[in-house]
Amino acid sequence: VNVHPHTLFSFVTAVLGVAAGLTAGIASVMWTSKLGNQYLKAEVESHHQANMGVLRKLRQRADNRRCADCGSTGAEANAWAIVNFGAFVCTACASAHRVRADVSKVKGLSGTYLWGADEVTAMSGGNEFVERMLMQNCGSRLTCSASHQERVNFVDRKYGRQLWKEDQTELSGSTVQPVAMVEPISTAAAKPVAAGSASDDWFEGW
Repeated sequence: VNVHPHTLFSFVTAVLGVAAGLTAGIASVMWTSKLGNQYLKAEVESHHQANMGVLRKLRQRADNRRCADCGSTGAEANAWAIVNFGAFVCTACASAHRVRADVSKVKGLSGTYLWGADEVTAMSGGNEFVERMLMQNCGSRLTCSASHQERVNFVDRKYGRQLWKEDQTELSGSTVQPVAMVEPISTAAAKPVAAGSASDDWFEGW
């Protein structure tokens, strides 16, 4: 089959143009964090291992080794995160938080999910900070033997209505930067929790 050189050139140019467009489209795919910030997905993916490393270190901290809500210990005690509060919780309590999706942003820590820089920063406060901010006036605590409904009710009181919150406390304004910092492309109304350090196990004595 005879093909005119000009026709062949036009065809090749068109194919290259489509390929370039697809490549640009893939490169510009956006990813939205649980806190509402948008990033280039490729950038988030490139920092995934570093961010998971930071989260593993945070999980090893004394205050974060127990569930922030029921105080349980073990491998699943801090397998989940409540990103918008910076709390590490167990599987059972994470299930209760999912019932109140209007209050809590639940995310797994196994490495299956991508984590944005804002989310990693939000977790830097950890359970010590959540305890200090939301449990100052709490009379009775949740136990690891609590039922699912008891956990749901506790989530509502602690995080939803914040009945035991310390007066005049704001859960925002973090100044801590994650190790793998990627600037968001666009920012929604997201305010990561403030950071805190913890050297003592504040669950001791439960």
